[in-house]
Amino acid sequence: MSIQRPKVSLVLINFNYASYVGAAIKSVQIQDYQNFECLVVDNNSTDGSREIINGYQGYDSRFRFLYLDRNLNQIGALLHVLDELTGDYVTIVDSDDVLFSNYISTHVATHLAAPSDVAFTSSCVLEVDYAGTILTSGYDAFLSSTNVGLPLGKINSNSSDEKNSVTADCGVINYAAYIAPEKQGWHWSPGTANMHRLSLIRATRPQSKRAEYVGATDNYFMWLNHAISGSVTIHKPLSAYRNHDTNRFASMVSMPGLQNATMAGVNRSEIRRRDITRELVSRPEHFNSLAPGQFWRLMDAPATAVVKNRTSYYKNPNVIKLIEQNLLALISAFGENEVRENLSERMGRKVYSDLRFRAQNNIIAKMPPS
Repeated sequence: MSIQRPKVSLVLINFNYASYVGAAIKSVQIQDYQNFECLVVDNNSTDGSREIINGYQGYDSRFRFLYLDRNLNQIGALLHVLDELTGDYVTIVDSDDVLFSNYISTHVATHLAAPSDVAFTSSCVLEVDYAGTILTSGYDAFLSSTNVGLPLGKINSNSSDEKNSVTADCGVINYAAYIAPEKQGWHWSPGTANMHRLSLIRATRPQSKRAEYVGATDNYFMWLNHAISGSVTIHKPLSAYRNHDTNRFASMVSMPGLQNATMAGVNRSEIRRRDITRELVSRPEHFNSLAPGQFWRLMDAPATAVVKNRTSYYKNPNVIKLIEQNLLALISAFGENEVRENLSERMGRKVYSDLRFRAQNNIIAKMPPS
């Protein structure tokens, strides 16, 4: 019986990387896995990128090209095209990175070998310089040493016959491990190295417009979606990360403890994590339906992402304000007692009591006169 391989969507997002975007497109073209689509999105580049991208049009029907009239940044560009994608999985490709030829096939095989529909798979990367010279096997030691998951080689034996035939055909690997959603901390490589389950990306996309145009996808989707469905790490480099003087790697907080982050990077990470909290408290019933009975653990995903003491996160004035603004939605979803118990445990009884008092007064103040 012929089995249809899952379709993979790749969104290659570019802004002013004329020196690198051609190599990124070529690396997608040479994949040994054929069932994919690639949407190349240019974020209103001004450096000649569009001329280079134009040179690839018309040669491969799996590629589409979109030129935006303003820079939406990475997460904004993804959200702009999200409903146009037709794959089962999606990778957001940075236009200064390159994929190895077995990138898609290995990630798909790993998804299929996982014990459940995990949120995403994350592979190691090779770090290279602007010219493509290898600097180091980035994150290999990190992924291997920090993850305590179950090797997929043991899990794969429980797969169905049809599932096994597809994973074997794709080249299923034994050097990957499942990370349960309860496992806290950062276990993954950044950016291009990750292949996400597209349906979950759509289900958890931020609704707030202010969240749309700032920063990268990592610090929003990976913390939250792992907490919902778990993830798998692949202990093998499947892409190359280009370390050069015009990217923002050194300022991002994708891998706390492994690099020195600038204050701007720390601030961006905090904003992304508050975006997770904003989405959770404004749509509690939706997220509880995605992970039934696990809502308060989801609430802790941004709280424990970087800050070891979750209480310090919940006592942040910006976080308190978000919870206060959405307290009625939480109480409506879970009841007064459950909300009081869980928030008091996280932020302290006095902080919650003061928050509850202010929220009640705001409700009374907004009531129309009788």
